[in-house]
Amino acid sequence: MRDLRIWSERVHHHLLNMQNELDMLLPWLRLLNQPPALFTRAETDPAITDAWQALQHALPVTPRLNKMPEVCKVGHARLGPLQDLLVDEAGPTEQVEEARTWCVRLAEGLDSILMAAESLLIGLQDLSEQTEAYFEAIDFGFLFDARRQVFHIGYNATTGRMDRNYYDLLASEARLASFLAIAKGDVPQSHWLHLSRPLTRINGARVLLSWSATMFEYLMPSLLMRSYEGTLMHQTYGAVIDRQMTYGHQRHVPWGISESGYYRFDADMNYQYRAFGVPGLGFKRGLAQDLVISPYASLLALPLRPRAVMQNIAELMKQQMLDHYGFFEAIDYTPSRLPPGQESAIVRSYMAHHQGMIFLSLVNYLQDEVMVNRFHADPRVQSA
Repeated sequence: MRDLRIWSERVHHHLLNMQNELDMLLPWLRLLNQPPALFTRAETDPAITDAWQALQHALPVTPRLNKMPEVCKVGHARLGPLQDLLVDEAGPTEQVEEARTWCVRLAEGLDSILMAAESLLIGLQDLSEQTEAYFEAIDFGFLFDARRQVFHIGYNATTGRMDRNYYDLLASEARLASFLAIAKGDVPQSHWLHLSRPLTRINGARVLLSWSATMFEYLMPSLLMRSYEGTLMHQTYGAVIDRQMTYGHQRHVPWGISESGYYRFDADMNYQYRAFGVPGLGFKRGLAQDLVISPYASLLALPLRPRAVMQNIAELMKQQMLDHYGFFEAIDYTPSRLPPGQESAIVRSYMAHHQGMIFLSLVNYLQDEVMVNRFHADPRVQSA
């Protein structure tokens, strides 16, 4: 009953917010769905009927936000003649008065939309300019080793030195940053060619090796970057997903291994975090010693293997991995970390980073790769 009450309240709250947003930006939707009786009577003056139909055509159901000011102006222009016709209308008094009141409400709604839409557009433009300024201020070249033509993993502010290790593999989440650095002009295009491409074979297919064999390394960039059939990277995506699925079946657990929290605690009882991977896909040693499954890892594969992902999610739900705030971080099957007699332990935390990747993967699948298309619409991305 507690779960039912919580979900009922959230659905109600969500619907209420949606209705408030519709009333603020699209008040004509409710009004057009409840037109005055005069506008739909067969006996109504044809001129009023024509004006009513013209008004309906001027007010779209799903206008773009940047078109809203123009929609409001056209709506007012179509509403005016209708109101003029109602001044001398000799139809039933109550119906004429209802129609006049309806028109006044619509006029007020159009005025309020115009102000709200313009204010919202100004705020979004300011946010866009601020975000662009932040991006332009990023100096990717700071971490770039010009001699090796690759990026240092980081900079140690305490010692004032660059990290001695490098992001030097193409099969890494860092390739997204590499691509952006090239697109921005901070590093040369030759950097891409210096990213190593070590290969292995999985079921006869050539596959790029990563360091930790995580789904994050392989698939996170695909949330924004387009892949092309026939390329080594696209082939790697499919083979890695299939290998993850096979490994999960072999170990009799759901599939989806990546970096995540796991069932070990520090002195403050915080879950610990590190990378986990599938043996055979990474250089890191000891990958078979741990078995930690994270929901976001399989959901990254949703656009590529939707049916298999949904089946896996159903299995995770059977194991109580879905809670009020989404999926828990992970489920740990590693025997050495589990309490006696326990086969698994849920990591009962939520990481915003991983939840965000789940949302992006869902929206790309449901909205035809909308975030990928937005990313590639940027002229700098197109020119890289």
